[in-house]
Amino acid sequence: MRITLITTTIHVPELLNEYARKFSSKNDKLNFIIAGDRKTPDLSGFCEGIESKFGIQAECLTLKAEEELSEGLYKHIPLDSVPRRNFAILKAYRDNADVIITIDDDNLIQDPSYYDFHSIVAKGPVNVNEVSSSSGWFNVCRLLTEASGRTFYHRGFPINQRAEESKASITAKSTKKKVTMSEGMWFGAPDTDAISWLAHGNIDVNGVHSDFGNQFALAEGTWCSTNSQNTAMARESIPAYFLQPTAGRYDDIWAGYVFRKIADTLGHAVVYGEPMVRQDRNAHDYTVDLRKEVDGMEQTPGLVDQLRKTRLEGKTYKDCTYELIEKIRPTTKMIDEFKTGYSKWLEAIED
Repeated sequence: MRITLITTTIHVPELLNEYARKFSSKNDKLNFIIAGDRKTPDLSGFCEGIESKFGIQAECLTLKAEEELSEGLYKHIPLDSVPRRNFAILKAYRDNADVIITIDDDNLIQDPSYYDFHSIVAKGPVNVNEVSSSSGWFNVCRLLTEASGRTFYHRGFPINQRAEESKASITAKSTKKKVTMSEGMWFGAPDTDAISWLAHGNIDVNGVHSDFGNQFALAEGTWCSTNSQNTAMARESIPAYFLQPTAGRYDDIWAGYVFRKIADTLGHAVVYGEPMVRQDRNAHDYTVDLRKEVDGMEQTPGLVDQLRKTRLEGKTYKDCTYELIEKIRPTTKMIDEFKTGYSKWLEAIED
């Protein structure tokens, strides 16, 4: 099994040494791909060091290498942006990685079984506990314990669904499904929205109290947002996952909702839970983050409503993505740009 861990950074990603050190399986092949940006330092020596110390191939894509991967995509994705990681995802896809893990550069592995947990996306159907909510929404962050007992929501969880979700009835059952996305959750600083950080100040996750096992799925029709912080995907599903640069801090959120729609269509599962990481959050200006989230907060309900109502007949992630992007109506400029971005992504996938 080929596992590729990807990230983008403007720092020397020292945490990758820890990710390499804790990789103990001899049956799988692990490699790292870093999507370089304009401010990324020269990481050639760093990558060579990982390979010499751990026998794990690591590479940092230069801007020239990214342009060579896809000129159309290169022109669409601006410099100095998190969506540069699209190039690392694309490179991993073309290298035939079975499991592609996206990770932020400030997340530390907590469990030596990290790769084993995420490898669930490369297996056949597995037994999982599947959670259903009467509201059609389930905030997975309700299973995390916050040091001061605060309630917070996964970044990108629709504002207009929070009141109903908080009083919905929740049921769970065991089922057998193919898993194509695994989102690992977080100790320390959680991935919540800027409003929560501004309102609460420090938010500190110090435990988990899941009644649904180490990894649990959400049933078809029960949704939650996903991110690109500590998330694994099966190679076959990558056409459905594109980080749109004009979506601000909703680039991964909208990609996750598209992914979720297609996973539901194909009868596949998205799981949450393990492998947990600890995030020692990089410095953030939450007023700047809020500006980058406002459009997404306002327009996510409309996009999600379209996604839920759109009927798909495709049998693969690629076919369903083509079909979905054709059928989504560009009711706002942001949704129109989102459709354009996915079209360029699919062109790059086909190259």
